[in-house]
Amino acid sequence: YIFFLEILAAKLRKSETKVTLWLAAVGTAVGLVYLDIPWGELFENGNEFITSLSSWPGPDQLLNAIGLTLQTVSMAWAATGLAAVVAFVLAPIATINFGAKTNIRSGRGALFHKWGYWALYGFSRGLLLFLRAIPELTLALIFVFWVGPGEFAGLLAIALHTVGVLGRLYCDTYEDIASEPVSALEKLGTKPFGLWLYGIWPQAAGRILAYTLYRFEVNIRVSATMGFVGAGG
Repeated sequence: YIFFLEILAAKLRKSETKVTLWLAAVGTAVGLVYLDIPWGELFENGNEFITSLSSWPGPDQLLNAIGLTLQTVSMAWAATGLAAVVAFVLAPIATINFGAKTNIRSGRGALFHKWGYWALYGFSRGLLLFLRAIPELTLALIFVFWVGPGEFAGLLAIALHTVGVLGRLYCDTYEDIASEPVSALEKLGTKPFGLWLYGIWPQAAGRILAYTLYRFEVNIRVSATMGFVGAGG
């Protein structure tokens, strides 16, 4: 399913905006009809839900909640930082037009030959796809049995899934940059790392940092659910 969405997303990015909007509208409508959601129960059970929230926690419970909140934020921060480093390394290799812009595929002064580039591209892209396809809670259950319950299991689960998500977002960022500055540097004989440092990174830095901070926000919420499987948070 994730592999299918990967291909669909690549096609939609090259299509007109209205195609994506129509697809989103039709998918939403079909989903609402297929699920047959009982909207009335949302209002019928509202009073009972509000009444259940009327009891306030005591001082001990509040102190415990504060400690767990700090644990949650720490898990999210550490997991996002580790994942960002790994995704930052994998994303250029997993970006199909990055190789063209840095001559990796052409073999002219490249770091790798054509076959080597495609092997690295396929491996890194597949790895990001695999990590993104496994939910954090599933990974948390695996690591709870592997390293035992606690924050470490939750941190590893969130970090691995985040590598896949951030890697995909970083790849999209690299693929959307303007090619003119890179081509100009390439004509001047700039090496691959110089092309990335002076032609690609200045265009991509803002979006990459924004995506990373947004994923940290998401991971805070994810960390709060780790406690359901004994993985901290």
